[in-house]
Amino acid sequence: MTTAYPKTALALAEKGLLADLRQQFTKKELAAYISEFLEEGRIKDDSLYVFPTAKSTEVLFVNTTIFDRFAEETGARMEDLQTFEGIIKTAELYYEWTDQQTADVKNDGKMFFMSDSLFNFALSGCKQLGAELINDGAINFTSPQYRKVWESYYKPAVLGHMAVYDGYANDLVKTGDIVCSTGSTAGVSFFPSTVTYADNTTEPAELAICPYPVFEGGKKIAVQRGAGMSVIKSTKEKGKAAAVFLKWFTSPENNLRFVSSTGYLPVTKEAFGELMSKEIESISDEKIKMLLETSKIMTKRIQVLHTTAL
Repeated sequence: MTTAYPKTALALAEKGLLADLRQQFTKKELAAYISEFLEEGRIKDDSLYVFPTAKSTEVLFVNTTIFDRFAEETGARMEDLQTFEGIIKTAELYYEWTDQQTADVKNDGKMFFMSDSLFNFALSGCKQLGAELINDGAINFTSPQYRKVWESYYKPAVLGHMAVYDGYANDLVKTGDIVCSTGSTAGVSFFPSTVTYADNTTEPAELAICPYPVFEGGKKIAVQRGAGMSVIKSTKEKGKAAAVFLKWFTSPENNLRFVSSTGYLPVTKEAFGELMSKEIESISDEKIKMLLETSKIMTKRIQVLHTTAL
């Protein structure tokens, strides 16, 4: 058994190296899992080669220590961060506010926002606006939706309002260079408890976790992330034993025990329901608690976009 992403599993499956896990589960058993998570593992002739064990989506992380100070002086609102248009306007306001704090130095305002994955930002953004980012295996650069998504990030980035960085957004959060970012739910454990500025001063960093933003007029869609488990083709006995483990590991109680300490999401419908509500009450880690509460909101309101074909 091995953890694998669909793209890697596809290459192995084409060489006949992976077992089709449909043979080890009944239709009733499979119906217990969140369909979008299962669908991502169906990568060849409807065969199931990647079984969901720990999935994730993307959310908006906000350093409220900085944001609240900024909002108090400018009137900025957390509600405005529900849309990308609102984030763009807030980023401009934040740049101006930080620029004014050093009157003797012009154009030294700070960046406000970063997307941890610009590809996922474009993928989700185009889908929200009713278009596909990829057609026939190639990026569709000519669609008006792609142009809107491109300009929504390109222009603010050139003006210094948003970050383009060869690394994770958390790196910039740790130094106070940005205030908020979109990224994987699994990244919650890396959000810093303190911010260290360039002059070596520090301050606590309080966190808010919000549902993934949406372009105005678009559908509520967020990308699906995370790997699953694949089983190398072998004997019937080993295949059956692997399935027994997967059923045990993804049973609601065991799966929730795992996700409640990692930032990943449950993979069964039952685990996302009343069981997770009870689990949230007993979690001592406030970041994980906020994350699971936000995830529950998203599963009710936001379509999860799977990336099988990418």
